[in-house]
Amino acid sequence: MEECAARKPAPLNLDGNVSENWRKFKQNYKIFMKASGQGNKPTDVRASLLLSLAGEEAVELFNTFGLAEEEAEDEDEILKAFEDYCSPKKNTVYERFKFYKRNQLEGESFEQFLAEIKKLAQSCEFKELFDEMIRDRIVIGVSDENLQERLLRMVDLDLKGAINCCRAAEVSKRQAKSLQEKTVDAVGKKYGKEKVKEKQITYKNYHDKTAKSRKELQIGDNVLVRRDKTWEPSKVLDKHVSPRSYLVQDERGTILRRNSAHLKPSQNEYRLCMDPDASDSSGAGLSTDVSNRINSSNSSLKSEICSEFNNNSSTSAPSVPSENVVTTWY
Repeated sequence: MEECAARKPAPLNLDGNVSENWRKFKQNYKIFMKASGQGNKPTDVRASLLLSLAGEEAVELFNTFGLAEEEAEDEDEILKAFEDYCSPKKNTVYERFKFYKRNQLEGESFEQFLAEIKKLAQSCEFKELFDEMIRDRIVIGVSDENLQERLLRMVDLDLKGAINCCRAAEVSKRQAKSLQEKTVDAVGKKYGKEKVKEKQITYKNYHDKTAKSRKELQIGDNVLVRRDKTWEPSKVLDKHVSPRSYLVQDERGTILRRNSAHLKPSQNEYRLCMDPDASDSSGAGLSTDVSNRINSSNSSLKSEICSEFNNNSSTSAPSVPSENVVTTWY
């Protein structure tokens, strides 16, 4: 049952990074031998099991080692022969050069960085200095400058202390980032309408600055008013409460509210239909009260304004049928 529970190692791969492949196979082989209880078997049995698990390609390589008969049945001798073949003598200087150059990469977590430098240190033969060299590489290689300064200020810093400090700093930074994102999201929802309003004001200010300035019209000015696709002569009655808007009356007696963009100054004189003899510039016979009420958008005043137009017409001009005096409100 124990043998069935233990997982056999994958055959030795002799392609690619042979040294790394051998290291993994050797480690998994020892784990299997211990877990399956095969480690207590005689050495010749263990030797045969080693070659069986290593695979056909590894057996073919084993046949080229030229081991003596006794060595070929000794597990330790076989392991040593594969070790010599798969892991030639290392260039310690070059291995340490790679270790010393390894810094934490952008976006790399501390745990990933720690695993990588430990892996590189395995080939550096640091021996009893292993922990100290890992500690130094952490202090020198971390990407967070504030964390690095904190580590440098710590007296009697050991490897365990450096690892704990870096882990705590990373957790704190992650929590702060999460809290900031939630706060920004909440603020965005709360002040979303204010943002829209600010944009509207910005666009309006830009329009006001870049819009072409127009000459302000005066009461009684002769203008051409745009109606559909034509321009018709009219006279300015008064300014409207809306920005850049005026109340004008055409020759038919129709009162219109128009933006200055739809009005053009005219040199031609003409008279309002309800007072052809009037020549003053105060509104062509309109009373001050009528002019004031024209500025109001209250619908109850519309009929009153038209009625007073008719009254003024009956005393100072030929009568104009009331149905011809049309007030148009835009």
